[in-house]
Amino acid sequence: MGLPRPPSFSPDGRTLATGGLAGEVDLWDVSAREHPRFRATLSAGVPRGLVVDLALPVQPGVSTVAVSVSPVGGLFAVAHTDDTVRIWDVAQANAPRLVTELRTGSQPRDVAFSPDGTMLAVGLDSSVKLWSMSQPRQPQEASTLRARTGTLAVAVSRGSAMLAAIGNSRQGPHRSLQLWHTDTARMADRICGVAWPRLTRSDWERHFPGVPFQPPCP
Repeated sequence: MGLPRPPSFSPDGRTLATGGLAGEVDLWDVSAREHPRFRATLSAGVPRGLVVDLALPVQPGVSTVAVSVSPVGGLFAVAHTDDTVRIWDVAQANAPRLVTELRTGSQPRDVAFSPDGTMLAVGLDSSVKLWSMSQPRQPQEASTLRARTGTLAVAVSRGSAMLAAIGNSRQGPHRSLQLWHTDTARMADRICGVAWPRLTRSDWERHFPGVPFQPPCP
């Protein structure tokens, strides 16, 4: 399997995913902790033993970078060195199914589902990309956040309200931590809470003549 990558448990604790430099991810049934059982392997192209369309060939030389387990829907996100994150449906662990592929534009460093499964964060060298996973078969890229340093690990808070990224610091052999608020409505409320004075109707008409009065803060 090559050198192991950090393992990841499913939300119910019954499945363990381990990844190696050979590009595969092994799924283990650990419901009986004293006797873990191998269930299946996800490769960069196809799971071992699974019959799929020829449009999904095995890609030699591709390694696994990171794995994240969605708390809903039995989904695994597997980041690979071919600038791709593959989403797998492992609801049936003996027959995992490739759902979709996300092209990241550069090699991903880490991948993380939000605690409610609605958001997927992918850490890249100098940015973090967010995908909406409300429709897992058709994820929508939501935004790209610029990071000050190379990203090593990412995490999304409950409710997808905050994103954390750990990277290499430019100030010696230390780590840096960046935090972003991803709940735009909440951020707008905070901005309006400190914005003063309020934009009046006369100010609006002076700056935006002929435009209906719609102040950004009520």
